[in-house]
Amino acid sequence: MKKLLFLGFAAMHIVCIVYNNVIIEEQSFLRFFYSKNEPGIAMSAISGNPLGYNIFNAYSKYTGAETGFGFYAPNVASDIILLQTTYDKTGSVISIATPKFHSKEAKIRYVSAMGVFMDKIDNHGAMHQKYLNAILKSIGLYTFNNNSTCRKVVTDLLVYDLPPANSIKNHAHASYLKLGHYEYNIK
Repeated sequence: MKKLLFLGFAAMHIVCIVYNNVIIEEQSFLRFFYSKNEPGIAMSAISGNPLGYNIFNAYSKYTGAETGFGFYAPNVASDIILLQTTYDKTGSVISIATPKFHSKEAKIRYVSAMGVFMDKIDNHGAMHQKYLNAILKSIGLYTFNNNSTCRKVVTDLLVYDLPPANSIKNHAHASYLKLGHYEYNIK
């Protein structure tokens, strides 16, 4: 009996993961090819039953199955690029680069923080802006601490902008969109 319960639970868990990934892939497909932000067939089917949707949603979040591909590869890089320009006390540019980290833990935290920046595209709330500013300021402080001549850090938050599918056929190149511009000074 215990084996049957375990097999039933394992089968339900796998179905939950697969169905959740179907929802995510369908939404990504609709956004990329048709620029639609409305729910697809898979999402509409589950959200039509409020009790089933609440159970599915709670179970997916509790077990981590709702993270999509992150469930299989938690450190997949995002399309967000953080570009730092550092200046000395005379205003001359010292360097233009992405932040450099020397420990594995710092790199993992940085990659995890990049996922937070993706929300900036859709979310413009004051609390979100405060959180984003705190992350960027801490990265700026890290840069100040590692470069004694640095007096100003300008951080540009860029997102990799893929061209539409029909433009790819015509060899269109991708570009970058600026999501934000942040400046931090040491007096």
